[in-house]
Amino acid sequence: MRAHPTGVDALLAISCITLTVLPGTNGAFATLEQELMQLAGAVAGGVLLMFRRRRPLLVAVLCALISAIPGQAFVSFAAIAGAYALGVYAPSRHQVWAGIGAISIIGAFVALPASVALFADADVLGASIFLGFCASVYAIPALIGISVGTQRRYVAEIAARAFALERERDQRARLAVADERTRIAREMHDVVSHGLTVMVALSEGAAATAASSPHTPPPTAAAMRLVADTGRTALAEMRRLLHVLRGPDHESELTPQPTDADLDALIHQFQVAGLPVLFHRHGALPPSTTLQLTLYRIVQEGLTNVLRHAPHTQDVEVRIDYAPSSVTILVTNGPSHPQSTSHSSPGTGLRGIRERAELFAGTVRSGPTPDHGWQLIVHLHEITEQ
Repeated sequence: MRAHPTGVDALLAISCITLTVLPGTNGAFATLEQELMQLAGAVAGGVLLMFRRRRPLLVAVLCALISAIPGQAFVSFAAIAGAYALGVYAPSRHQVWAGIGAISIIGAFVALPASVALFADADVLGASIFLGFCASVYAIPALIGISVGTQRRYVAEIAARAFALERERDQRARLAVADERTRIAREMHDVVSHGLTVMVALSEGAAATAASSPHTPPPTAAAMRLVADTGRTALAEMRRLLHVLRGPDHESELTPQPTDADLDALIHQFQVAGLPVLFHRHGALPPSTTLQLTLYRIVQEGLTNVLRHAPHTQDVEVRIDYAPSSVTILVTNGPSHPQSTSHSSPGTGLRGIRERAELFAGTVRSGPTPDHGWQLIVHLHEITEQ
């Protein structure tokens, strides 16, 4: 019915016209003129009902006025339908109550001749009760319409709120995608920063070696080859991450994420770069690939910070202790020469470590040591594979 409002209004109009002109409803009128007036009023009321949704106040008042024309039935079905439509479709309560007052007065006016005829003996109380009843014939359908209209508006408001919640959910999903892309961008920072830092350190070492020996000894050539390998690895990882940021329209090669097995190669890279890294593992590693990637990135970022801020330190230790329900990562470096210590502004590396630790309800602590070095301690707690 809600899908075809025009058809419903047409059916209602035909029904009101039919009920109004039935012989039983106009038996008090015997002349042809009265019959024609009755038919004209019924048709006019039916036509007005076609506009009851758009102009409910106007339709209700006009239908009530038609019922007041001499020759109409005492009860106009079009007027009752218009009063009901007033309560359902009126845009404001002000219009509803104004319309109820108007059609009540019209209903009482319609019943006034009958009241005078029935209560000619000056029975004021009886006449008042009769007039009040006749006024309520149109007011009661309007009050019922108010109840139905209020319920419909309430349901519509709930539906609108549900739609708003759904739209908000979609917005949150889009924000989550944006956050994930930001996280991937931070992942790119980890990869590129590590690769470039190692390349710079290796290049400086190769340049120093070449300057001290004009014959370019073999270690220099090996270091330069490692520079090229590190650069290519960093560029490949950067391309893959940028592909994710650009969207799924471009194809790119996929390689496995780093795991615990790649930690030894990572430590070797930093050792070749000049960091005297001591690496210790204790315990059995859980099989979670997410945990292994997290460990790899935390160690990578910790050693990159050492290489950036204390490149000439003589004491660097990486320690990973595996427990049944937790993992502890310790990256410690001793003091570096004051002139060689970098004073670059802090980046997003430590923030990325904290975000990775939050995946496992972890905590991150970092700060200076008593011997003027630096220490990074990360505790990961919820490491059990779900």
